[in-house]
Amino acid sequence: MAAAKLANLDAVIAALPKGLDSVVNVDVTFSGGEAQRVVIARSIVTDAPVLIFDEATAYADPASEALIQSAIERLARSRTVIVIAHRLSTIRNADRILVLDGGAVAE
Repeated sequence: MAAAKLANLDAVIAALPKGLDSVVNVDVTFSGGEAQRVVIARSIVTDAPVLIFDEATAYADPASEALIQSAIERLARSRTVIVIAHRLSTIRNADRILVLDGGAVAE
């Protein structure tokens, strides 16, 4: 449950009919933002040293986007995180930002 809390998923899991024992697509279906936070929780459990997110908040509503961003920022404290994004607001707290244009680094 610690990984779920770090991924901002603890309230969602607490509301599931069987909690952590709920079966996805049988007992529950996750929204896009919730599914993304499940991926984040899994990466915490496996202690992946490098994470790559490609448009992590593309299908999330504003509330879910904030929760995803918060979870990614927590992950970035202890590992390498690469975020691919079209919106600058998605990567505003990154240590380093590269802008690609035509497949080459422009900035």
